[in-house]
Amino acid sequence: MMWSKKGRVILSLCAISFVSIAFVEELSNVSQRRLACVRTLTEDYSGNPDDIRHLSKFGEVVDRVLNLVSDDSPCTTVFPDGVDEVVEDTSKAEGAFPGMDEPDFDVTTEDYFSDVDIADLNEVFILAPQDNDNNVIINIDIAERNLITSFEPQVYDPIEAETNASTNDSNTVAYIVPLVGCSNTYEPPVDGTSEPEVSSDLYEASAVLKCSVCETTEAAQTARRLGETRKLTDLGDLPSAAEMEYSMHALIHPMATECPIFEGSNVNYDRVKLLKSLNYRVEILGHPITAAKLFEANQIHIKDNIENDVGIRDTIKLHAWSMTSHRVVILMDYDTMIDQPIDAEIDMLLASDSIGMYLHSKPDETTGAAGVDTGFMIIKPSADEFENIVDSYLNTPYDPVSGWDGQGYNNFKGGLGLSGFLAYYFANHSGYVPIDRCTYAHTADEDCLGTLPFQNRKATTMLKDVCGNPRNCPYSHPLWADDKKDACAQLHRQYFTYRNIFEEKYFSKENKQERIGLFKQNSFLGYCTGPGQSNLLSMTGVVVPKAGWQTICPTDACPDDSYMRPDCTCTDPFHPCSACPDGTTCQTYPTLMCIDCNCAFCDNYSSQCCEDNASVETSAGGNVCQAVAGRDPKCDMSNNFFPAFNGSSDICSSEIQLSRSTVPNGCGCKPTSHSPCNYSQDWGDSSAKCFICTADDLAQGDCSECKSCMSGCANSSCLDTSVTTEQFMTCMDGITDSECRAQCHFHCMKN
Repeated sequence: MMWSKKGRVILSLCAISFVSIAFVEELSNVSQRRLACVRTLTEDYSGNPDDIRHLSKFGEVVDRVLNLVSDDSPCTTVFPDGVDEVVEDTSKAEGAFPGMDEPDFDVTTEDYFSDVDIADLNEVFILAPQDNDNNVIINIDIAERNLITSFEPQVYDPIEAETNASTNDSNTVAYIVPLVGCSNTYEPPVDGTSEPEVSSDLYEASAVLKCSVCETTEAAQTARRLGETRKLTDLGDLPSAAEMEYSMHALIHPMATECPIFEGSNVNYDRVKLLKSLNYRVEILGHPITAAKLFEANQIHIKDNIENDVGIRDTIKLHAWSMTSHRVVILMDYDTMIDQPIDAEIDMLLASDSIGMYLHSKPDETTGAAGVDTGFMIIKPSADEFENIVDSYLNTPYDPVSGWDGQGYNNFKGGLGLSGFLAYYFANHSGYVPIDRCTYAHTADEDCLGTLPFQNRKATTMLKDVCGNPRNCPYSHPLWADDKKDACAQLHRQYFTYRNIFEEKYFSKENKQERIGLFKQNSFLGYCTGPGQSNLLSMTGVVVPKAGWQTICPTDACPDDSYMRPDCTCTDPFHPCSACPDGTTCQTYPTLMCIDCNCAFCDNYSSQCCEDNASVETSAGGNVCQAVAGRDPKCDMSNNFFPAFNGSSDICSSEIQLSRSTVPNGCGCKPTSHSPCNYSQDWGDSSAKCFICTADDLAQGDCSECKSCMSGCANSSCLDTSVTTEQFMTCMDGITDSECRAQCHFHCMKN
C-alpha cells in the first residue's frame, strides 16, 4: 500500500477573550488566515462568556498547531501507555449477562401491534436508557476515565508549531469530519445528524470511521495492482485515486476543543489530543459565516433564526473548499460509513471540469423537500470557490416563505444552514454533479429500500431515528417490514465488522475486549450484552473476561440456511437443531431458538412452570416445553399472574410467549450464521431463572418499571391501590388490552 509519510498539517485555534486584535497582530509569524479566524471569533464571542467559558486559558490567544503525521499508516493506532488495564466488570461476568437475544416479532405483529403507531414505540425499541427524570444515563467506567483523562487540556506553542508545519500534500486524498460543539454547551442538529456526545463514544466512532476509509482504500489499491480496475486516460500523468496517499482530518470548532467527558461532568478532556492519538490531522477553525457578517449583509432573518435551525457553526464545513493542498477532499460526518471503494467516483471528478459531487438528504417527512447532505461530498478544493460560496451565502436574498432568492430550498431542517443554501447554490452554479442518495448514503429507510437493495450501497448513513445508533445496541422495531429489519441488521453488522477489523488489524492495545456479548449476535457480532448504551462492550473501557462455558468463533459467516455450532462448525441446512447446545430444547417454530424450559415463568413460590419434554417431537421436528407436573395453577395465563401476558392458554404451551420469554436473561439463545449459540446450564439453577415479573413481585414492590408501564393501559388505576398479590391479580384481570400489555413486555423482565 501507499501510505502518507510526508507533510505536516497546521491546526490553528483562534480563540480570544479579553485580548485585543492589536495584540494578536504583533505576533511575528501569524498568517493572514489565522488572523482572519481570530477576528471571526472576536466578532461573535468577545461578549459572550458562555461560549468561551470552557477554553483552558482566558486572557491569552491559544494558537494550536499540531504535528500529527505518523511514519506509519493513518490506520495504525497505538493505545496510550499507562491506561491499558484489565478491570473485571462483575455486572457482566459469568452467569450475570443482562441480555441474550431479541425475540422474533413476526408472530406477534398482527396480534399485538396492528393498531400501534410506530412513532409511539420508538422510545422502547430504539433505546437510549434514561433515568426517572428522563435524563440519558451515561456510563463511563474506570478504564475509559483513565484513557480520557490522559488527554488533559494543554496549551500549545504557536511559534514552535509553525516552524514544524508543512502542507506538501498535493497527491493526498483528505477525508474530513467536522466537530462543532460539546454536548452540554452546544448541540446543533446538523442535517439531522450529530457528532458523538460522550468521550469514549468519540474514540470508538472515530476509529470505526477511519477503519471504513482504510479498508475501502486498501481494496481500491489492491484492485488496481491486480489489474481489476484501470486508470482513466483523462487523468494523463496525474495519479488516480487508487494510486494516491490519503489522510484522516478533523475540523474542530474552537469552542469544541475541550469538552466534559460526558454531559454534566466536571472533568474536561482535550478532543484534539484524543483525535491525534488516533492519527487524525486536526485543524481548529472558526465558522466563516459570522453573525457580524450576516448583520452587515442585512441577512437579519438568518442571523436571528439560524441557531434555532442548525446553528451558525454548521458553516465550519465550508473550510473543506479551502484545503487546497489536497487534490480532492471527502467531507463526511460521524454517521457515515464507506462500504465500497469510491476511487472511480474520485477519478471521474478529477478528470472533469466539475468542482464537486453531492447528494440530497433524506426528504423531510412533512414537506417532502430535501437539501444537500453534507455528510458525504466529494470536492476539488478551491480558494476562489470558497470565497464565492461565502460571498453568495451572505448576499443571496432569503425569505422565510419563498426561501433562497425566491426559489425555495428551505422547507426542511437545515434550510437556513448549508443544507438549504448549497441546494440552492448547486442548482444555480455549474460544476456540481448530483449523485444518488441511496447509493452513497443509504439509511435503510423505506424510500431507499424501495429503489436500491441495501447490499448494493457504496456508503451508509446511520440515523438514530431509522435503525438506531449501533453503539446503543438497539432492539429492532416490531413493526418493521422484513427488508427493513434485514437492512438495519446489515447496517449494524457492518459497523461492528469495521470495529472488529480495526481492533484486530490496526489497534495496538495489549488487552482487547473479546466479543462475548450474546445480544443480537447477528447484528452486533458479540459487542452487546443487552439493549442500551450501558450494555456495549466498549473499545476503551473495562475489559470483561470471557466465561468458561463460552465459545467465541471467527467472524466468518456460515452459508445461507446454516448456523454456527458451539464448536464453530456449521450445521447441515436440513438439521438446524444441531446448532443448539446441550441442555436446551430446540424450538423450530415460530422461530429457531434453543430454550431452557426451566427459565422465565415461575409461580409465586419461585417454582418453575415449565420443563423440557425431550420425548415429544413437534411436527417441525423440535422438542417442546410442557407444564411441570403438579405445578401451581397460577402458571396459567388465565390467572393473570404475569403482568405483560394475558390470555387463556397454558403459559408453557404458548409458543408466542415462550419465544418472547427466552430473552433477555440467558435461558436460551437464538442460532445465527455469524456466532455460536452459547448457553450455560448454571443459569437454569440460579435465582435468575425467574425473570418474568409476576403479581407477587409487584406486591413486594419490585418491578417498578413494569408497574409504571402497565399504568398506561386502560382500566389500570387499580394498580395504585393494590397491595397484596391477590389484589394485583384481580386488578390485572380487568386490564384486557392485549396490545398495551404486550408493549410492556420488555419493562416486565426483571434482569
